[in-house]
Amino acid sequence: MLRGVRHADAELAAGKIHYVEAGSGTPLILIHGGHGSWTHWAANIEPLARRRRVLALDLPGFGASFNPKPAYSIEQYAGTVRALLDALCIERAAIAGFSFGCVVSAAVARAEPARITHLAMANPPGIGPASPDAARIQQSLSELSVRKGLRVGAIESLRQLQLLDHALIDDTVIDMMLSNVRQTRFVSRGLSRASSTDRIMRDVTQPTLVMIGREDIHRQHGLAETLRILPQVAPHAQVFIVERARHWLQFDRAQLFNQLLGDFVG
Repeated sequence: MLRGVRHADAELAAGKIHYVEAGSGTPLILIHGGHGSWTHWAANIEPLARRRRVLALDLPGFGASFNPKPAYSIEQYAGTVRALLDALCIERAAIAGFSFGCVVSAAVARAEPARITHLAMANPPGIGPASPDAARIQQSLSELSVRKGLRVGAIESLRQLQLLDHALIDDTVIDMMLSNVRQTRFVSRGLSRASSTDRIMRDVTQPTLVMIGREDIHRQHGLAETLRILPQVAPHAQVFIVERARHWLQFDRAQLFNQLLGDFVG
């Protein structure tokens, strides 16, 4: 259990949004990735809350939030985040996303140039070529989960895709991942791949930080091309390659990530 973290629900017109909150000051909104929840930020909320008011939410179709329509779009996800900011009377905030959450965060920043002060993205999809290795591993893990059970599949996903530092993989982390998978009612992978993150970023005017894990299977195949494209679509963005980190980089290299993000928005 994280210390100083408060659980709450906001009743929006579309349904209930669950979120956790810690700290005080100017808000920092954290948007999780696919098959996730607010717990994708378990290693980050407390450290970041020493400098900011931090809110990490469950997107619709994930965690304890409402179920979206089957054809929910990035714009609808962004609209839900904006509605939450309205409900909580948040006039200005920074926003950070992880994986699928990067697309949502960028869409919120594009729609709210006066309210969103900073945009941070950890391993964003939809920039550069898709990785055939990642698709192959994901298919293999799905088959493994069917044959040997979700727990075995979760462990291998953590080992092969999510974390380079396998010392971090304990029962708490495995249970966290299993809980997220079991609570996922919206498969975001297709939406992530179909969304043009680079197109959205062209219209983002806020200071932007892009963090990419050097060992992220999703990015390794086309890292050079991604780094070539980023200055074209976001010439104002800072790009930081996080060494010794795979996809879940804010957990893999939590101390470095917290420092980078805290300094960027602070």
